[in-house]
Amino acid sequence: MVTMGFLQRIFAQLQIFFETLLAGSSPEVKKKQQLREFCHLLKDCDPPLVRADGYLLPAFPAGLFQLYQIFAPVRETLTATVAQQDKRKSEKYRDYLLELAFTPDQRAQRKAATLQDRLTALSARTAPAERMIEDQGKVFGFFLKSLESKQMQNVETLLNELDALADFCVFDFNSFFAFFDPAFRAHEGLTTTVETPSFKAIDPAEVVPALLDLYYVVSRLNLTDTIQDLVSILDAKKNGVPLEEEVSSRVSKIFQSGRWLLANRVGPETLLRILRVQKNDPSFAPDLPTQKSDYVAQYKSRITEQFHSDSRKMLKDRELCELNDMIANTFGSIQLETIEGYSESTNTLIQEFTTSSLEWIQPLEIIKTFAIHFFAPYFSSILKSLIVEGYFNNRTLQTTLSAAYYYCESVTGKILEFETLFRNDQQFSVKKLTAYLTELQNGMDFASPIRKLIGGMNGQAKVLVQQAVNQYAEVYNFANIIIDDSKRTVPEYITNIRTLTASAKNSDSFAAMEREIGVFRNFLEIMKKYAIVGTLSNPVGISEQTES
Repeated sequence: MVTMGFLQRIFAQLQIFFETLLAGSSPEVKKKQQLREFCHLLKDCDPPLVRADGYLLPAFPAGLFQLYQIFAPVRETLTATVAQQDKRKSEKYRDYLLELAFTPDQRAQRKAATLQDRLTALSARTAPAERMIEDQGKVFGFFLKSLESKQMQNVETLLNELDALADFCVFDFNSFFAFFDPAFRAHEGLTTTVETPSFKAIDPAEVVPALLDLYYVVSRLNLTDTIQDLVSILDAKKNGVPLEEEVSSRVSKIFQSGRWLLANRVGPETLLRILRVQKNDPSFAPDLPTQKSDYVAQYKSRITEQFHSDSRKMLKDRELCELNDMIANTFGSIQLETIEGYSESTNTLIQEFTTSSLEWIQPLEIIKTFAIHFFAPYFSSILKSLIVEGYFNNRTLQTTLSAAYYYCESVTGKILEFETLFRNDQQFSVKKLTAYLTELQNGMDFASPIRKLIGGMNGQAKVLVQQAVNQYAEVYNFANIIIDDSKRTVPEYITNIRTLTASAKNSDSFAAMEREIGVFRNFLEIMKKYAIVGTLSNPVGISEQTES
């Protein structure tokens, strides 16, 4: 008995024959022939991927599910290394792979550019630190130039291919499989999945957008032996063990199975045939966005930033010993006052995740300490009395020095205002900074907002330091004018200076100012390390400047 299916096949073949005979090689006939060829190839797979009416059979998602499961260990390795959310950690793994390709000379140059080796070299030579750091910078520049080699370009290509593999591994297969088995919906966006799927045949029109996404990640796969080796290296590095045959063999088996499935069941050609049949266009080619990361340039940028940060740290540490001695000689046993928000604890947090730093912590602490422990008790009272009650021969001098004094008297208040900027919901909120750093740790691109925030903090601090030092220098010179003028038989600047300084009200505070004027000068000598300080102890020069 002749079946209906047999008759349909005979009819279809006759139709093709007459179309070819009558239409010859017309574009429309060629198009139909190509589409039929794609359908036959999909049906002739073992097992078939589509049935006669064009529906995708369960064998299609089953092949993908098998591929998905096979690459689960690779997904685990990549998401814990180069594809993990913590950008800093992923960069370290990627840098590790880059540096494996270094020549012996490059390895030696890279090691010489580390902070530890640079400090060792610095301590072994008697040349000035600035000259040594400049010489190290020249050697580092030659190293950076060497990274422009063809070898490093090839490594960058491999890293991008590794990214393509990672994109495939983290593709949301559960959402795709949910079209064929609703049980997968509970696992969408998760790393878990259905253990025993029950796939059904579906109309491919339902999954065309998802197929396009899938084609994008599958078409970029390049499962070469080199990529296989890189995965093995990352797996060993992740687990902190040497790369041994057991690891390489296990990864090799995964890649062999994956290559077979892509070549015979669910590769990019298969996906493209399904899409072309659905689009009714045998030449349909999806627009695939190009994605390439300049990893060598990024690596150079990171290590350059670190190198300059280390240079600043080396110079700062070099000066720190000298500064600590100066601070101890100036303030004795008094501990430096801290700045709320703009502090070492905040700086430690910043440097844990970035190469940036808070650059004005110590000068602000020194200013605050001097303002509280020396200026307020030993200078403020007598200076205010003289400015208010003194008979100045030069009113311009009185006005200028009065403005400087009142600024210095308000320094502790200005520092308090600065500190409030770091409280919650304020311009430089430490809470906001911490949130940014947390997002950076989680892989979000917050480097630019963090740099901007830290730049604002440092900018505000720098202005406060320079303004305070300028005014303190003016007041210091004013104090020397007073001390010098009080010793003259005929005062030159304040006619009633001797009466004021000898009064019961002012004698003790004047004596205290004379006793502590050396501390004032030492304070300003320290501040020369951080700010521009004019000529000190030159009262005549000040007077002449105000008169001119």
